[in-house]
Amino acid sequence: MTMRTIQPVIILSALILLLLIGCDSDDPVSPDPVGSCVINPSPDALDAGWTLAGPESYSNSALGDQTLDDLTPGDYTITWSDVDGWVTPAGETQTLIADATVTFTGAYAGQIGIIVIDSSPDSIDAPWTLTGPNAVMGTGNGDVTMNNMAVGEYTLTWGDVADWVTPVSETVILAEGAMATFSGQYVEPTGTLVLDITPDSISAPWMLLGPNSYHATGNGDVVLPDMTVGEYYVSFGPVAGWIPPPSTDASLLVDATLTFEGVYLEDPGLPFTGSEDQLMQNFRTTYEDMNFDTMAELLHSDFITILQSSTIQEFPDVGTTLDLAEELRIAERMFSGQPVTDPDGALVQAISQIGFLIFEQQGTWATTPPTDVIPDARSALFDVIILFERPGASTLKVEGAIKFYAVGRDSFHDGSMQTYWQMVGQQDLTNGGKAVETSVWGTVKALFR
Repeated sequence: MTMRTIQPVIILSALILLLLIGCDSDDPVSPDPVGSCVINPSPDALDAGWTLAGPESYSNSALGDQTLDDLTPGDYTITWSDVDGWVTPAGETQTLIADATVTFTGAYAGQIGIIVIDSSPDSIDAPWTLTGPNAVMGTGNGDVTMNNMAVGEYTLTWGDVADWVTPVSETVILAEGAMATFSGQYVEPTGTLVLDITPDSISAPWMLLGPNSYHATGNGDVVLPDMTVGEYYVSFGPVAGWIPPPSTDASLLVDATLTFEGVYLEDPGLPFTGSEDQLMQNFRTTYEDMNFDTMAELLHSDFITILQSSTIQEFPDVGTTLDLAEELRIAERMFSGQPVTDPDGALVQAISQIGFLIFEQQGTWATTPPTDVIPDARSALFDVIILFERPGASTLKVEGAIKFYAVGRDSFHDGSMQTYWQMVGQQDLTNGGKAVETSVWGTVKALFR
């Protein structure tokens, strides 16, 4: 091999060796320069949207806080999305350099106002649901004032409350710095109530009781609109010469008309009291009809009620007996069908109906001896249970025995002279029980003295 041939070989080997040495070097290849962008809209609860544009047609859109890494250096521009009820921040451009971080902060300013929720009546604490911008929802009860509320459209839906008519939903626009009020007027469901009394000419008295302690009195026919639905009770008062209809009750429904018809019948009068037995039957009828006029006819001018010792103190001004005037005053007030006040000014509930469950004679009528409280009269003992109905109060019950006294006088009747009997006395022998509604005869009378 010649020297001329060896030289090129040596040069080629050296080049190969240099290349091999270069490949084994530890020096890294330099990467492309990058940086980071922090996106921070506030307040965080809005989760506001945004779009970021940058070099080489870069674009990214998302919601809320984000950190974006490995971004090419260059100019980046952010655009913030609109949020109802908030002022949108202005867009912004920043330059990102290699190995650095830029932060885009979007501070949304709230457009706010005040919302007032006012339901009535306050006592029912009505439920409600509020919807508004950004699907804001809230539920609650009763009156509320809400401050710092975002502007926009709000709708309030009222909830149902038993026995009340629910107001319709309402939508309002809340403007910046303004106040929007939702007023919900709950009303009780109503109907119309009619009292139709026959005959019209007698203008008969009546008493009406209803829901929520409703109480009214009047005379003759009447139409009552806008009455609260529920149970009503009516009693018809006495009219001289007429038999009143029985008390009754019924339910008034929503948007309906309830008619109470009261038909009075002419009173033919009580049968002639030609015997002691007929006198007692007329006495019972008089109480059950609550007829004061016939009561006055049945009692003799010398009539007395002999009180029990336990009830004498309830009549501090009369002693041990009631005379005719005192008995008639009690009957007039008891039979009136209206509330009265006692001598101390206390309210006494009206008696609406009187019923004799038991009225049975024990033994026969006999003439009283001279030693009797009422001498030389006819007397008989009766077992009684008498109920006194009182709307809105407990029923009074008198139970036990009452001794009745009768006297007769001659009277011309049906073309002949006959004996006409009148009641000259009563002796109270009834039993006072422990139950609230059980009273002796004298105690019931004392209520109406």
